[in-house]
Amino acid sequence: MRGQPKKGLVQLGVNALAREVGLPKQTVSELMRRGRGPDEIRLYASMREGRSAQKAYAAVTSLRNVPKSTTAGDEYECVLRGRERLEAIDDAKLRRAKALAEHQEQENARKRGQLVPISYIHKWGTRFLVDARDELLRGPSDLQDALAAESDP
Repeated sequence: MRGQPKKGLVQLGVNALAREVGLPKQTVSELMRRGRGPDEIRLYASMREGRSAQKAYAAVTSLRNVPKSTTAGDEYECVLRGRERLEAIDDAKLRRAKALAEHQEQENARKRGQLVPISYIHKWGTRFLVDARDELLRGPSDLQDALAAESDP
């Protein structure tokens, strides 16, 4: 049963356990690799600090009766927030890639002659309106001469 988590206890990660007992992560990782459980690592850390094995064992057993802390929930929420941020970054990268692809498509269409620059459209529209205005203004003077010739024989 050595190294197996007991029912009702939260399985701790190396980082969390290392912070709790004040040992380096490498030491905790090595102890876990050897099959030591969290309780044994806590006992080992307290004995290294110079406490007696009796007091260390009492401290470890008292920890078993402590209700589950909220830090596990906080860590889980932190992981969820991190995932949401990563998804948001991925979405932004996808939007950027789509925008760049669309821009490149428009550039290629312009180079093939399928699109015309907006300045050309402005020039053409302005010339069309000026010619139409001149034609409409010329009409009454031409009609005036024709009506005068018909009405005054």
